[in-house]
Amino acid sequence: MSETVFSQLVVSILILAFLWFRVFPSLRRDNFRSDIRKLRDSLFDYMWENGHAFDNMAYCETRLILNGILRMSNSITAIKFFALVVLHRNDSRAVEDPLEQMADCDLKRQIETVRAQAVARLLHFLFLEGTTGLVVRMMLSTSHCIKRVNNIKPWIRRQGSQLLTDFRSFGEPNLPSPTRSILQA
Repeated sequence: MSETVFSQLVVSILILAFLWFRVFPSLRRDNFRSDIRKLRDSLFDYMWENGHAFDNMAYCETRLILNGILRMSNSITAIKFFALVVLHRNDSRAVEDPLEQMADCDLKRQIETVRAQAVARLLHFLFLEGTTGLVVRMMLSTSHCIKRVNNIKPWIRRQGSQLLTDFRSFGEPNLPSPTRSILQA
């Protein structure tokens, strides 16, 4: 290999590395934030179009959750997500969700749908995009791993849904949280 070809190869790899590790993550994060904002805005539009009160506790809780996801989007990673799962499992404080107290109605179903979409988008952002996503997708290329991941997928989705209460605390700027230190590390 001549020196010219080698130097072109090195420069090309450096450019690709710069794009992958510097440019792409911010674009990916902006896309994630945009999707979460669309969910938040669609819920606002639903409330307004159907004449629901904006002081509804389940709606306010969901907005706090979505705002918390937005606020923590700069620092959340797959590893920190698993640390939160472990911390959340050992956390004895029980936060009562106003959504569970609501009677079954269209508003409750809409809020549940928005929350489920937020969890799905968060999990996609953490595990199927970026460098982690590259590794996960490479692991999924073998059929044995696909079977294992399909068994783990409901557990991850359930854990993500339970963590929404932690993201609610990040939506309130002055509320201390034991998980805040993990995400800010």
